[in-house]
Amino acid sequence: MKQLCQMKDEKEMLLSLAQTYRNEQIRANIDEKYGAGAAQFFMQAIETFYR
Repeated sequence: MKQLCQMKDEKEMLLSLAQTYRNEQIRANIDEKYGAGAAQFFMQAIETFYR
């Protein structure tokens, strides 16, 4: 991720991304694309890793 975004510390960006997964519309889109519960899983994985 660091090379892709050319960021020194991607923690804040990924925690912000995890927060967007709480939005119902975004959650529905992600779950539709990747399967039921995917957004919840991604959100929890990111938050657990960085906290």
